[in-house]
Amino acid sequence: MSAPAKRRVLVTKNEEQDETSSDSDMSEEDEETMDDEAALNQVIQVEFEARTPEGGDFDGIKQLLQQLFLKAHVNVSSLAEIILQQSHIGSVIKQSEVPEEEEMEDDDEDVVFGVTTTINITEKKDMSCIKQIITFLMDKCQRFGTNETVKIFENLLSRDKDCANNVGFILSERFVNIPVQISAPLYENLCTEMRAANEKQQKFLFDHYIIICKTYKAECKRGKKTTTTDVYSNPEEDLFDQEALASFEYSVAGEADSGLDGNWDSEEEGMKPFRQIGRAHV
Repeated sequence: MSAPAKRRVLVTKNEEQDETSSDSDMSEEDEETMDDEAALNQVIQVEFEARTPEGGDFDGIKQLLQQLFLKAHVNVSSLAEIILQQSHIGSVIKQSEVPEEEEMEDDDEDVVFGVTTTINITEKKDMSCIKQIITFLMDKCQRFGTNETVKIFENLLSRDKDCANNVGFILSERFVNIPVQISAPLYENLCTEMRAANEKQQKFLFDHYIIICKTYKAECKRGKKTTTTDVYSNPEEDLFDQEALASFEYSVAGEADSGLDGNWDSEEEGMKPFRQIGRAHV
């Protein structure tokens, strides 16, 4: 039995159906083609909901994490296990249960369309996969960050036992075709759950947050001039960038980056995939 829903978000996808007059002498093949097109160009109403992560979500969460870290040396299986172990914090996005009378061509109910959570990487700094994440972050920072940014991240991610920083690592991954409207209730849930955990003396009161954002560089040519614009895979993460006290970015153009259920690179030749890592103070 699946976990009860925390929040529900109704998402309607509208695709206009072309009205085409039919001739009396239209062939059966043409009629079948039009029927197929009509089936595709219909209004689709999909309801998603936030649920508590469960054991059966492991593969879906792992797949989403793999899309974030790509070829980085991070054990995403162990990271997925941590998310499941702290299931009282964070949510997975799933399609709402469909009434039995409504037919479903595929089993979308068990698909994990997204995951949003926070991990205390200060408390868990001795765990193998967290060590890998910290090493990964520092390696990228040293290669692509400024000297000042390196100092900030070194202080933030210090494994010194006397270090007072309590750092939350935000993970927010979802399919590229999931609308941004779902992000607000997901983060509201997350904040509520962290406050409840703090009241139980669990360590979810953070001094700083770190997030890895999936971005794309969109090149636009106007005459002889070329401009570049940052496009966020999760549009709400632009707010994190605005609040970041330190950040850096690096290209992942040499790594597979389909974004799940959508491929930015194949759709737009000028879209170059990047990762942006930011640190915000609470």
